[in-house]
Formats: sequence, C-alpha cells, structure tokens
Amino acid sequence: MRVLWVLALLFAPALADTGVVEEIPVGSVLYMNAAACPEGWTEPFEQRGRIVVGVTSNNSIGDTSGEPLEAGEDREHGHAVTGEISVPSESVALASGGSNGIGGNGTFAVTGTAEPVSAGLPTVALRACRFGG
Repeated sequence: MRVLWVLALLFAPALADTGVVEEIPVGSVLYMNAAACPEGWTEPFEQRGRIVVGVTSNNSIGDTSGEPLEAGEDREHGHAVTGEISVPSESVALASGGSNGIGGNGTFAVTGTAEPVSAGLPTVALRACRFGG
C-alpha cells in the first residue's frame, strides 16, 4: 500500500520488526495519493490546492498567497521587472565630422511586467491528510 510505504519512510523509528507503523505523532500532515484520507486522518481544507513551505517567522505560519490550484491546472503567471541599465558614452566619427547626440548615455531605469506564461511543468495532485484530527 502506497500510504504505508510513505509512512514507513517518514517514521522509520516508529516501525516494529513487522514493518507496521505503531506510532505517528498527532498533527502530522502527509500527502497521499488517495481519493480520501484513511480512517483516523482528516483533510485540512486550508491546504487543499496549495503547496506548503517552511517559514522562518511565526508571523508567517498559516499565511496563504493567491488562489488554490485545481487538480491538473497549469496556471499562467508573470512577474514585475525592475532594474537599471548603464550605457557608456561613445562617439562616432564620420567623414564629414563628429556626430553628437546619436543616443543618450548614463544609467536608465527599466520597469515593466513579464508577460504571463505557462510553466508547462507536469504536476501531480496529492491529498493532504492530518493524523488524529
């Protein structure tokens, strides 16, 4: 059974010689390839369609961003672009004399938005299940 195999990897110290999981910490959340959470587990609705990431501040625990993904969805997204470009001073000598004012030099701000595109990455939707409540 896939679920037992995942549990065995995560909780190896809790395994008996028989390979059966004897103890799982209450509140543990695992992602399972299952139509529903097994008995003794509940589905934390707040995690449905989201990717859980670690945080470095207690102020961030439980925060969400954007809308949850649907199964198989490949949502397009873009990003703001900001920066600057430096153009050196150059001059061009022509047969009839020097040329001034062809282009400006200095540092110029660049801002805009990258056009939203699909990541095109394969995805798999797993069910988050919380043990013991």
